Amino acid sequence: MPLANNIRPARTAVGPGCAKTKKKCTRCWLLISLGTGLLLIFSIGLALFSHNNSLNEAPSPKSAAPLLPVVGRRVSASNDRSPIDFARSALSQELDLEQRAQLVSRIVEAIPASDLPRALQALDPVHDANGLELQQHLLRRWAELRPDQAAEWASALPADSIRGTALAQVATAWANIDPQAAAGWLRSLPETEEWTTAAVMAFTYEATRSTPLVALEAAGRLAPSPERDAALAHAMSQWASSDPNQAYGWASNIPDPGLRDQLLAVVLTAAADQHGAIAAKLAATQFNPGDEQNRLVVSIIQRWAQTSPETAAGWIEQFPEGPLRSAALENLTAIWSATDPEGAQRWISAMPPGPSRDEALRAGALPDDASAGSGR
Repeated sequence: MPLANNIRPARTAVGPGCAKTKKKCTRCWLLISLGTGLLLIFSIGLALFSHNNSLNEAPSPKSAAPLLPVVGRRVSASNDRSPIDFARSALSQELDLEQRAQLVSRIVEAIPASDLPRALQALDPVHDANGLELQQHLLRRWAELRPDQAAEWASALPADSIRGTALAQVATAWANIDPQAAAGWLRSLPETEEWTTAAVMAFTYEATRSTPLVALEAAGRLAPSPERDAALAHAMSQWASSDPNQAYGWASNIPDPGLRDQLLAVVLTAAADQHGAIAAKLAATQFNPGDEQNRLVVSIIQRWAQTSPETAAGWIEQFPEGPLRSAALENLTAIWSATDPEGAQRWISAMPPGPSRDEALRAGALPDDASAGSGR
């Protein structure tokens, strides 16, 4: 539905005299449009006035004092400018990042929900940084209130404009409100378009926090790319932290062997905090020997050592001498020494003389008297 249909006031609200002549009806329409515009001006003006007052009460030593008179003078003196121009002018002169964030928040909150489409329509042709910043915040608020309408507006933006950024804003807000409905909307977008990818990626990272499976299914429909795989790995890591069994089962059914192993490694690494022994066993039995397995083993050790270094040490001691055992010992000892130096020292002191003990001593950076006890 065109944006104009969403924001045009109903003619029945004009009054009984509207139907008499076209001339009167047009006059009524112009009066209503003028009234709506004045309301928008008043809302933004009130936000700017409130912001200026707050700066006067607690001026920023860096920027508030010199900029405040300029902002107030320009806003009040430019009566022929649109309310959006007022807001952009104020933003262009606010250099303090904290005060700028407060100003943007006040402007966005001051605009009534019914006027958000009108404000966005006024910003659509604007491509300066201040206009884009306002547009993103206004769209985010609209999407939080009416995600379906905001999605329709963003989808209608010209392909060569900021459609991807706008759709990503809508997808992020909608993911927090109703991820299932947002996923359904994403399925309706053309799969091959870059702006669809931007929306799906934004949705995936946001929806992962509450519904990781929905996020994974959304990202899984994208064409293979490093960005898609990173989003899948992020969602899988979040899921594995709360439900490693379900996450591992889902990843095991991925048909692409390369992607499957990558996501299984993510699951095992995330699960190693609380399920180190299981993660270690699966890494040793379900992955082929080689660099990928070695990297996974080291990742598991790094997580496992933070919660149960003694058990992790017992697993490492089963490794044959070689680069993997050395790398695992180095990571374990470094983490253990940082979290429990005395425990790490006792473990190293109890190790039999040999390359492994020497490696642990180097990684743990133990005192000279401990090193001397090794016979070095």
